[in-house]
Amino acid sequence: MFIVQIWTIFILQAIVQIWTDLDHELLKILGMAKAGAALKQVLKAYGISQNKLATTMGISHSNIHRWINEVVDPAGDSILEIRDALEQIEPEAAEEFTRLYWGRTIDRRKPDDPSGRQT
Repeated sequence: MFIVQIWTIFILQAIVQIWTDLDHELLKILGMAKAGAALKQVLKAYGISQNKLATTMGISHSNIHRWINEVVDPAGDSILEIRDALEQIEPEAAEEFTRLYWGRTIDRRKPDDPSGRQT
């Protein structure tokens, strides 16, 4: 009986690992795991530490670590928070992250502001 329980636990762990791997690969195929890759590239290119970004965002360093290692993908609101934090640290890094993630830059001018001042 004990051996059956151990064997069952082993099989369940294997199934969970396979499911996790498949889920991660599916996210990559669908393009949903690209935020972590974009963030990793930007942090490296601009010499921004994970700790600096985490502190600026007011979150744990482990969140940044999980994102850049593509363990989990940041939620939609976190993408905007990443961009805002990068803007505070290094505006060019924020633009690069935006370009890599969305494939374009974001025009942050007020629509009714002919001067072109950014918000």
